[in-house]
Amino acid sequence: MSVQTCPHGTSMSDVRSGSSSSSSISSTKLSIASFNLLAPLYIRPIDQRTGLVHPFASFDWVISDEDSKRILGNEVRLPKLLQKLLDCKCDFICVQELQLERERVEEDDVAACIGKVSRRQQFVLPQWIAPLIESSVSDDDKYDILLPPQDELEKIAERNRRVLLTDAAITNAIFYKSKKWNPVGTNNVVGNTTTCVTSTFCPTPIISDDSVDVDSVCVDPIAITSIHLDARSEEKRVQQLRTCLEKSIRCGVNPYTPACIIAGDYNCELLDGSAIHAFLSPTISPSGMPPIADDHDEKQRIQSENRMMECASALRLSSGILPTKHQLKTWDELVDSVPKFIKCNDLELRRIDTGCTRAAYDHDNESNTSTAALGDDNRKNNRQTMAQWKLDHILYTSSTLIPLMRWVTLEGDEYSRTVGLPNDHIPTDHLPIAAMFELMPHPQLCTELMNKLTGSILSMESRHELELKRTNEDINMQRAELEKTTIAQSVQSTKKKQKKDPPPPEIIEHIQISRAFVKEIKIRHRVERESSVAKLTKLERMVFRHFLGKRTLGKDLTIEQWIENGSCKK
Repeated sequence: MSVQTCPHGTSMSDVRSGSSSSSSISSTKLSIASFNLLAPLYIRPIDQRTGLVHPFASFDWVISDEDSKRILGNEVRLPKLLQKLLDCKCDFICVQELQLERERVEEDDVAACIGKVSRRQQFVLPQWIAPLIESSVSDDDKYDILLPPQDELEKIAERNRRVLLTDAAITNAIFYKSKKWNPVGTNNVVGNTTTCVTSTFCPTPIISDDSVDVDSVCVDPIAITSIHLDARSEEKRVQQLRTCLEKSIRCGVNPYTPACIIAGDYNCELLDGSAIHAFLSPTISPSGMPPIADDHDEKQRIQSENRMMECASALRLSSGILPTKHQLKTWDELVDSVPKFIKCNDLELRRIDTGCTRAAYDHDNESNTSTAALGDDNRKNNRQTMAQWKLDHILYTSSTLIPLMRWVTLEGDEYSRTVGLPNDHIPTDHLPIAAMFELMPHPQLCTELMNKLTGSILSMESRHELELKRTNEDINMQRAELEKTTIAQSVQSTKKKQKKDPPPPEIIEHIQISRAFVKEIKIRHRVERESSVAKLTKLERMVFRHFLGKRTLGKDLTIEQWIENGSCKK
């Protein structure tokens, strides 16, 4: 969605005071930023599996030792990065590639551990970023942090010890203004990983003159996610984003899908034809309706071309090489699976219209040869083109969030577009992004309509159960009568009955006819359930989904499962 822009790095607290909304409904403004911090460990590391530095981590345009120290060195770069974080003053800062360090052990603690089984210390924030959460920062600007559990951090640390010979955990995290927002619910740690951290937040109640601002207490919760999608596999990216959305939905405290913001490094451009793009709702035209293609065949042709291009790109095929039929079939199945997931969960996702956030040499371009292994003289003489990508995004649920403002991206930074990232102005390899939203109350069904909906569901289930019960009773009575007849006939027969003789033909025929009859009834019931669900509005489906969850003691019974199998009581 296109929103008003402000200069990159603008303090969002200044934007908040100057922004206004036309809405008369009680609402809350919130701001969010996403920073890929560029972990120090990922700057020109030698991969032990190949013995080489990966081209994307070589930063070939930073050539001299002096430039490398100034632009890539921790002593200069990290303090600049901290200042950028402090200056943004966003309510939430989603970070990726945050490199944690082991907790330092004091001398007394070391002495106390002598003779005991040694264990690794926990991972904690590095000193350079600690000022964000320290008491020296004013209360209004002080942050708290949400990290994945330690066992998840140990997993990535083990990988880094093996591949990069360094004991460090690199992770996503969420910094949040602790005076304004409180994490709520039980999902703040469970299920979080180093590439996806999700939590639900509610505004901290505003207390003044011994009174509480009711509006600040009654605002619906919002699910915030810091995400870092896989760099190479579209299938993995789809699964990561699905898992993230499922976790966000579970964070809700009422029947309705909570407001969700998913910010971070998506490692893809969300171009039409990709599976990740399929998560987005159709573009809304100025008239308020999705655009309608005049020519269905033309629309299909464009869709096929887009999918072929994105499939080839995801597979990293050489220029001019097209995907095979099997590859395209697999790609189509992946793309088509996403709208089904979105519909099943009644989601409406949109994207803030940020531009390019990455400027670097395009090492996938065959005309651009990596200079990582070249000497300084050859590197200076090797001319490559600086490419740009839209890799960092902010997705949000449009039913309850209205975007008000965003930072300008690389379209407003000619210097970074020319020299690449990082540079003297931007101390990381991804341009940070930020946006401000207005959080609106979720539309809700009135109590009367909710009771009517649940009542109609229970009534339908009762009818279906009663019909099946009576049908089965009739079938059993008929079979009992048949068995009496066949037993009487067998007594008169002189043939001795074998223990494993099949049932008489009359009984077999009765069983077959009865099963077919019951199957027809179940099909008719399923069609009726399917028809009733098709008539529900989006809000009614949310209430219905919540109703099913309550009846199944937290088990994930979907509406589709209910349509197929009917009621699932406690």
